[in-house]
Amino acid sequence: MNSQIRSNLLGRAEYQIDLVAENFEKIIPDAYHGTDFASACNILREKKFRTSTGEHQYLGDGVYFFESSIQEAQNWAKKKTKSVKGGCKYVVFRAIINLGRCLDLTRREHINVILKLKSRLSEKTKKKEIAVSALINFLTYKFDEIDTVRAFNCLGNRLFVRPNIYYTQLIICVKKHECIIDFEKIKEGYIYDLRY
Repeated sequence: MNSQIRSNLLGRAEYQIDLVAENFEKIIPDAYHGTDFASACNILREKKFRTSTGEHQYLGDGVYFFESSIQEAQNWAKKKTKSVKGGCKYVVFRAIINLGRCLDLTRREHINVILKLKSRLSEKTKKKEIAVSALINFLTYKFDEIDTVRAFNCLGNRLFVRPNIYYTQLIICVKKHECIIDFEKIKEGYIYDLRY
């Protein structure tokens, strides 16, 4: 047995989790990434996206996309862009993404893996609160079996009281750059007032 596979099996047994990242044969043709102009120039020059890292990343380290929502990517780009002498330029990219081995947090069984891991790590580390991003990074780096993570992000207040309907958006966090099949710049614009 391959030592990496054996190590992963032992690691899963140690944390008593069954990793359920499935190898999806699903291509997302309309994933949108918004950013500031300087970052966009780097993306175009290097022909790849920079991985966002740190505890504050919603789904851990990765490249973030809004699934099927150019508007949310544009809103994100506007928020990210800094004012430069009265005008700021932002850019939106459209990408084609292969989900590959996806930890899909829109599915109950995948959420249960995260909850079980949180419980096991809390016991081992004696910490009560562990960020979801830290749990996802742990799974990604410990077992190297996650290509993408997909989840809903609640982007606002409740829209209707009965039934309870919230405005949500699907977010994709790409862990492995090779899952980004292709991308193109599709929009750029200026903002003059960061409050827009």
